[in-house]
Amino acid sequence: MIELVPLFLPSAALAVAGAPAWLLASQGAAAAWSGRLAAVALGAALAGSLWWLRGWPSLPPVNVHDWPLWFSVLAAAFSLASALAWRWFVPLTAAVVIACSLAVLTVPRRGWSTGEAWLWTALLAAAWLMTMVAARWFGERLPSAAAAAWLGMLAVGAALVMTAGSASTALWLAACAGASAVLALCAARSAAFAAAPVLVVLALLVPAWLVLAHLSTDRLRWPSVVLLWAAPLSALLAWPWRARRWLAAVLAAGFSALVAAAAWWFVPPLPSRGW
Repeated sequence: MIELVPLFLPSAALAVAGAPAWLLASQGAAAAWSGRLAAVALGAALAGSLWWLRGWPSLPPVNVHDWPLWFSVLAAAFSLASALAWRWFVPLTAAVVIACSLAVLTVPRRGWSTGEAWLWTALLAAAWLMTMVAARWFGERLPSAAAAAWLGMLAVGAALVMTAGSASTALWLAACAGASAVLALCAARSAAFAAAPVLVVLALLVPAWLVLAHLSTDRLRWPSVVLLWAAPLSALLAWPWRARRWLAAVLAAGFSALVAAAAWWFVPPLPSRGW
């Protein structure tokens, strides 16, 4: 039972950090700082959860699955960059995702040619960069819908990844789903809540776990990863209802869950053992 504690730490940390936004919804400055604090708290809580279960890894980690702990520490610090002007945010984000892409692809790069390694690293980094840019954009314009869209994808994604055979990744996706639920509630409660920093944290961490899950099991194939990765963009479908934050959140969660559910189509069934 104690192994499930890390599952709740990110949600608890985000709830505590987001409390000012919930209690003081009319206080714009308090709500904005609450959002920035929540982003740091989420990254720190995920790092603490990983340390709880896996211990503190070396740098660089011997096991590629220990990279997410360092990514969580990086995400907590990098969330503060979401307040920078776009001309600074984009190149800084590009540098971060290139470094993270090289780390995630450490093992498969050993079997690739130089051209293949650079191609896959470039494709992964470009997709990752667009995800983080979209996370900030949605967080600034559709905060409640964007948070709920991550919730819809992460809830379905955790179940899918568990079925595909990566139980450890499913645990962290479920932890992020709980944090996304708290985030959606805070963003729907207060229009001043700064959801973008928290969404940037999710956009940095969740793709890493999806790619690592794909690399660790043959049953989570690239089409499923792509659909899960793209599902949070469903928040845009809630744009017509952006003035009604609660309704936009519910619709975005449903749209995202539907896109994520389509990823089940590409997960092959378990082989029959017969009698």
